[in-house]
Amino acid sequence: MTQRFDAVLVPHQIGMAAMTRLDHSHSVPCLVTDSRTATLLVLPTTGQDADVDDCVEVRTGEYGWIALPPSHGTRWDTPPWLDATRAPRTLIHGGAVGRQLRDIITMSMAAPAREPGR
Repeated sequence: MTQRFDAVLVPHQIGMAAMTRLDHSHSVPCLVTDSRTATLLVLPTTGQDADVDDCVEVRTGEYGWIALPPSHGTRWDTPPWLDATRAPRTLIHGGAVGRQLRDIITMSMAAPAREPGR
């Protein structure tokens, strides 16, 4: 069965920080591309609610395609199915992802830059 979704693309570090926070309450399907980009899958038509910064890209609708594993250097971080039953994971609202992304991006801007080699 094909399940529709919106895709929220963010830089890898931000996406992995969001996944760590979200894993406490939800298991969000996520794929990574060559450790540069994390793509979190959310309920269809809710991805725009995750568009909280210029580093966030949302792909939605029939023209908002993404490459799925194993193509184009992508792999699943968290697959969209449950391992034991292969049943689809429940997708969450893009707003829930957006709240986490906003917090992470705000914290990353407030953190002092580290000097190389430290």
